[in-house]
Amino acid sequence: MSRRTCVLATLALLGAAPAAAQMVRCPATRDVWLSNAIEKEKSCNMGAAPRIKLKIWQEFGIVDFDVSALKGRVIKEAWLVVKPAGGHKLGLNAGSDLRWLSVSTVSHDWVEGKSRRYAHDTAGHGATFLESSYRRRNWGWDGARVWDVVLGNGNSLRFDGELKPARGRLRIKLDPQLVRALVADASHGLFLMDGTTYVGVNSYIATRETRAGPFLEVTLAGADKTPPAAPANLKVVPAPRWATRTLGAIGVRLTAPRGAFAYDIRIDGSPLARWQVPFAAAAGKQQAFPVLDLPPGADVKVDVVAVDAAGNRSAWVSARGRTSPKLTVPRLPAYPFKPRGGDTKRLGAARVWAFPEVTKVSPVDGSLIAEQMRGDIRRANAVWDGATGTIRLAAARGEIVSFQVAVEGRVKGCSIRVTSLKGPGRIPDRGVRLWRNWYVNGRPEYAIRLRGAFDCPAADNDVAGQTLQAITVDYPIPPNAKAGEYRGSVTLAAGRKTLRLPLKVKAYDVVIPDEIHFNPELNCYGGPGRAGSEQFIDSFRLAHYHRCTINRVPYNQRGRVHDDWAPRIDAAGRVTDWTAFDRNLGGLLDGSWFTDNPRSGVPVPVLYLPLSEGWPKDFRKHYAPGPGVPVNSKDRVQKLRHDVLARPIDDALDDAFQTAWKNSARDFVRHATAKRWNRTLFECYLNNKPKYGYTMWTLDEPTKYLDWAALNFFAGMYKEAVDDPEVYTRRWHRDWFEKGLAGMKRDRPTFVFRGDISRLPWQGSVSDGQMNLMVLGGNIFGHPRLVRNARTRMPSLMVTYGSCNSPDRSNWESAAWCLKAYVHHADGVVPWQSLGGPDALRRGDKPGSGNALIINAGKHGHAVASFRVHALRRGAQDAELLRLLQLKRNWSREHIGLLVSQKVPLTTAFKQTFSDEAAAVTFGTLTGRGFCELKEGVLQLLTEED
Repeated sequence: MSRRTCVLATLALLGAAPAAAQMVRCPATRDVWLSNAIEKEKSCNMGAAPRIKLKIWQEFGIVDFDVSALKGRVIKEAWLVVKPAGGHKLGLNAGSDLRWLSVSTVSHDWVEGKSRRYAHDTAGHGATFLESSYRRRNWGWDGARVWDVVLGNGNSLRFDGELKPARGRLRIKLDPQLVRALVADASHGLFLMDGTTYVGVNSYIATRETRAGPFLEVTLAGADKTPPAAPANLKVVPAPRWATRTLGAIGVRLTAPRGAFAYDIRIDGSPLARWQVPFAAAAGKQQAFPVLDLPPGADVKVDVVAVDAAGNRSAWVSARGRTSPKLTVPRLPAYPFKPRGGDTKRLGAARVWAFPEVTKVSPVDGSLIAEQMRGDIRRANAVWDGATGTIRLAAARGEIVSFQVAVEGRVKGCSIRVTSLKGPGRIPDRGVRLWRNWYVNGRPEYAIRLRGAFDCPAADNDVAGQTLQAITVDYPIPPNAKAGEYRGSVTLAAGRKTLRLPLKVKAYDVVIPDEIHFNPELNCYGGPGRAGSEQFIDSFRLAHYHRCTINRVPYNQRGRVHDDWAPRIDAAGRVTDWTAFDRNLGGLLDGSWFTDNPRSGVPVPVLYLPLSEGWPKDFRKHYAPGPGVPVNSKDRVQKLRHDVLARPIDDALDDAFQTAWKNSARDFVRHATAKRWNRTLFECYLNNKPKYGYTMWTLDEPTKYLDWAALNFFAGMYKEAVDDPEVYTRRWHRDWFEKGLAGMKRDRPTFVFRGDISRLPWQGSVSDGQMNLMVLGGNIFGHPRLVRNARTRMPSLMVTYGSCNSPDRSNWESAAWCLKAYVHHADGVVPWQSLGGPDALRRGDKPGSGNALIINAGKHGHAVASFRVHALRRGAQDAELLRLLQLKRNWSREHIGLLVSQKVPLTTAFKQTFSDEAAAVTFGTLTGRGFCELKEGVLQLLTEED
């Protein structure tokens, strides 16, 4: 009998009915080894190789099987069996070093190929990481990769389990649903990925090209020849929110029938790719899903058949509909301000002019830095009419508008005053803040609060050859201001000379809400100062003023909690004294520290909790992974020993640890409830990594299944303790986006489980329903469909981490980072490290770093912001306006991306020197005028009649 033919054996099952069950062996029919390890290997095929290398997310395999003997049969149990084939480091677990394996269905077909080693398969056109058939077919759409159709992505099913030795091989008991998917023709084989080792290990398994290839062992429990019922209530409607720039989409709605496991769908007679087809919901449940990449504005016929787990098929049902148009947005209205050129205005011997808020101008010669524009910026620009010397701004109500005034020439004791604004009402000047631009390495970098006069050149700034000093003016527009045209003035005086510049502000009938919906979160690992100190409070106030949020991870990489952040607890993890916690952090959570800011009294939107594997108890004292298994080690080989041999985390951490952990979490919920801290997301976040010598799991930026398993363990304890199932639902996430916590009026605090994930494609569905706030690496921009689908499927809030622009680049890049993130389904950005000390005033950040955003500036104040924080404010305010427009027009974020790109090109470059680097996103041409035109265009669209 051919080894490609299913082999049946009759086995007596203990405890089974008198009728015997059957064990069926299903051999591999095709397999392929793929690599994502280095760039040149991504286009290589190893479809005819005798081995498949399994090396976490770098190298993996796909195997298909002959399941013909399973058709019409009931599958009771299923195992995957593989043969180790060398490459190990320690030789553990049958000589493989493999133990945990991730297995999933594959929702796109692929070609096995003919290459036996890393090579381009020009003969067989076999699958690669980049393509399902080399140079012939992608993995579902342009830009898709194999990760888009496996591991729970792209309507695939995922299972993670343990490989156990069995007669010289390794055997893993599968979720039978994976094999049922093969039987129902709902999967093109099984994807295999190592979840145990690290990049220094090259574990192999044998392929079908040898006599030891993979096979399935399946236990059957009788026949099933009864077809499922047909889908009911099939409807086809346009789905404009899923359209693209060139293609349309439809929404399919149906009632899941009795007995259905999967569906086959045809669009105008052509089979629909599996990545677009969901598995069947429970009988009687309504299912709705989009079908993408269809000709726009076209009539279509949709045929659907239900398929059960034994491969039986229902009758076909059909419906007709029309695809949506391709994605379009209106042209942004013309910029109503038409500045005329003119000479700079004179203040004695000095020349005075204005320019946009975070544009950089040289203090030596007045030239633009890292920005281009037509004409002379001194004569006219997006906020400056040189002919009349008028500064003109557009504003939403609830916004801080801003501009810069340049004084070019020698002045001493120069003062600047901004008046109240008069128009349909009066906007008082009491909220105006003036900032002296502080120069570092010849560039404007920090905003020093200006409370008196200034000189040019500045004696304390030590800028060689300084001829220009800029002052930044912030003008908050109250939410209750009446819409209309306002007038005021900016007056400069030096000695007996004065200069008055007219100031015009057009306030649109649009209100940016006080509550944060797009959050630039200034992450840090210590400081600013001790919690509750003057430096701490002032730094948080400054961030809050700029619509940003400082958030400190309140424990270190050695497992020690910050004593200024954690309440006192007893041996059982119960809180015994909240006094210090309330004193040190309460003002953040009730908003009392922010009463003098715009958005007065609004609490911080997020706050880290001290919960970790080191608090309330040190996990090392409660962790028993097994005899001879290390509890903590920096050594990678010892870490491998742990990962292959350790008991699962939920078994290895004792009841005392788990009980104390949940007790502390419950006490936080009780205390926040009693305090009515209902407008902040309390975040449980695990930040540690083995390389620091404390923990055994990579909890921050996980790399393999074992890391996600540990995260899920803590997430499960947290979910149980918090006992708020609503926050794990799509409806809660939709309401959060549309209304915010204040508008939701839940009358209880909100606790979420946060993960910092640099490898979202490899996470797939493993943390669905567990992790509901994700901070994603900069490569979020490389796979927007995957991010969008994960956000909906999990469901989860999404934020992206990285760095602000390097000091030698345009500050508009930090504002554009916010817009780019919003367009790509994120609701915030996280500069990974945000604090700095007094030396930043002299040295600044290193080029490429972009992290000293709020600094202790010594005599200039212990809370001073970089102009990159001003740029984040601008980006956040613009994102809030885009959100309002999205809700008004019922648009997708793809719509918003088209709109933004009319004025602010979002084409980016993103390079990392290592895979987890929190690098900055760089942009092409960005201009202050582009941002001004974008904002006022959006304001005009928001005030148009529907």
